[in-house]
Order: sequence, then C-alpha cells, then structure tokens
Amino acid sequence: MNDIDLKDLIIKYPQILKITPDTLSEYWSYTMGSYLGELDFKSTYADQGADDLDLVELVMNIEKCLNIVIDDSIVDKLFNVNSKPINLTNWIRNEKLEKLGIN
Repeated sequence: MNDIDLKDLIIKYPQILKITPDTLSEYWSYTMGSYLGELDFKSTYADQGADDLDLVELVMNIEKCLNIVIDDSIVDKLFNVNSKPINLTNWIRNEKLEKLGIN
C-alpha cells in the first residue's frame, strides 16, 4: 500500500488511528496466542503464520476492544495475509516531519 492510499483511508476513516502498534501487537498476541509469537512489522501476516481466518478474528477483536467499526475496504488493504502490519504511528510522524521539511 502506498502512502497516498493510506492517507486517503485515514482521512475517510480516522477511527483507524486508534490502532497503534502497541494495541495491534496486544490484539495479535491475544488473538493468536503465544504459538505465533510477537508481531513483526517487517514481515507479512502470512510469513508469521496467520491465515485469513486468523485475520478476521484479529479484526473482530480490535473492533470489539477499541469500540470501532473497521470498514471492509480497510480490512482488504491493511489486514490482508500478504500485507505487512502497518505502524500508523510512524506513518503519522513521518507525514508531520515531511510537512515541516524535515526528512
């Protein structure tokens, strides 16, 4: 997913900003148990042993615990077995630094 697509998703669905790296890692551990280990933001979900059903359960747990609804378009892009977990906090920080002219 490129930055433009992600920016459009965040503008359209700002509630996804509640999904911080810490909360995503916490719900990953809760959903997957200890058998898949810690969430690695540099590897795809599939590389970490997750399948489509695991990700459906992960999204449902995130929605329930954060009291948000994650639109299907977000699920398709951010929680695909072939995608890497996205660190939205780093992405937002990098966006702010770029606006300030600091790279």
